[in-house]
Amino acid sequence: MIRVFKLTDRVVDPSMSDNVTAQQIKLHVLKVGHGTGNIDFSREIFKMSDAEYNGIVQSCGEYGRFKLGNLNTYFEVDIYPEHVKRLLPEMPECRLRGEFSLLKEGFITIQKHDD
Repeated sequence: MIRVFKLTDRVVDPSMSDNVTAQQIKLHVLKVGHGTGNIDFSREIFKMSDAEYNGIVQSCGEYGRFKLGNLNTYFEVDIYPEHVKRLLPEMPECRLRGEFSLLKEGFITIQKHDD
């Protein structure tokens, strides 16, 4: 099963919230989890079967087969606006392409799961 997530919020400074519990959680994640000073909040926007995803990859040009095909090796791929500029012209019409075309900032994460 392929799951597609889109960045919905990014918190850089834990002091941005007046909620003490939220601040403690953010501080913990900043110190232990990410290490970069960012906390990313993503939401799942849709799922698709492995066969559907692989069909999309095979219909792409060389860059799309490389970039999107990495999912089968690394089980997670991040797509940024600079990738979208190269992917859109060579992708077939599909929901994934539609989501890519809406991406102006942030990123989309594609993950491969066993379920």
